Amino acid sequence: MINVNSDTFIEIGSQHKVCEDYILSGDNYIILADGCSSSKNSEMGARILCYMAQQFLKYRHLKLGDEDDFAHRMGLWVIHNAEMTARHLGIKRSCLDATLVVGIRSVDNIYVFMYGDGYIITQDKFGNIRIRWVEYTKNMPFYLRYMIDEDGLLSYHDEKITKTRLIDYENTAHVDRIEVAYDQIGIHAFSLDTYKSVSICSDGVGSFLDPDAEPNSNKIIEVRNLIPEMLGFKTTAGTFLQRRMNKFSKTMKRKGIEHFDDLSMGTFLMEEQDDGQNGGVN
Repeated sequence: MINVNSDTFIEIGSQHKVCEDYILSGDNYIILADGCSSSKNSEMGARILCYMAQQFLKYRHLKLGDEDDFAHRMGLWVIHNAEMTARHLGIKRSCLDATLVVGIRSVDNIYVFMYGDGYIITQDKFGNIRIRWVEYTKNMPFYLRYMIDEDGLLSYHDEKITKTRLIDYENTAHVDRIEVAYDQIGIHAFSLDTYKSVSICSDGVGSFLDPDAEPNSNKIIEVRNLIPEMLGFKTTAGTFLQRRMNKFSKTMKRKGIEHFDDLSMGTFLMEEQDDGQNGGVN
């Protein structure tokens, strides 16, 4: 029998005064949102989106083979109700300019639904790490808000934005790039039998800067070089991700390395359960 634990971590970026990421988790879900820095009150919008997604999951259950319909229904329900909440609070709907990523455990899989940009990091039972991420040209993710804002959607479309999915196989430099429609919802499934962990991250994980980089070189540290340390759990009970990431963050700061963007991360951790007991040490 496979036991699934989950934990979350969030940390403000070094160049931010307010953390515009937010993250929630429950028995079988992790939800994170990454607010747009250029949109006023996006920290509020990120929170509203997370709580609306949480509310949706209380009354809607994912069924095998229903992933596409579930993703569209969830996105529309969340943004319509989030817009109503923002209106009641007297906040402009642009506060909802935020990526939303929802991870759900359903039967034998972890499903991840991505509305916007972000990262999915997996580690299989042999220790192989794979990174999937989504990015948009002009740093303009397709937010759920555009689904209910016709003028905003037209303006977005006129910018001729392209969306790219990237897959880094087994933590090597080999990267596959696949261009897809900018409004296509990212739907990903990961078998509990195959994977040891599935993590979702905001794009802050790609904002660590190397203080020793050459002046004319790219100072951003490649995510694949950070992940082994981030996933190096010593113990897997309780707040396993917070412990690991707190130590990781301290180690990085001692080296003068910080992430300039907010970072939120949630991890599902799968362990074989023997005779009703969890394996306490990884």
